[in-house]
Amino acid sequence: MTKRTNIIDKVLDEFVVWGGPVVTRRVALMDCKDRGFSAKAIDALVFGRQSVPAPENPEAHLAFFYQIQSL
Repeated sequence: MTKRTNIIDKVLDEFVVWGGPVVTRRVALMDCKDRGFSAKAIDALVFGRQSVPAPENPEAHLAFFYQIQSL
């Protein structure tokens, strides 16, 4: 059985540049929600960004993102 992916998952799994690291929109959305941004700000910041190709090493970008967050 194959897993069906809906359009929302496809969009949230796209990669975007997020201040330096390249992460999925899902991670960017979580970051905005954690920071308390409004729905309007989230629309602009997360969904208004141009998607980019997946980085060669997504895990390294995600680790860098978490390192930035911890500072």
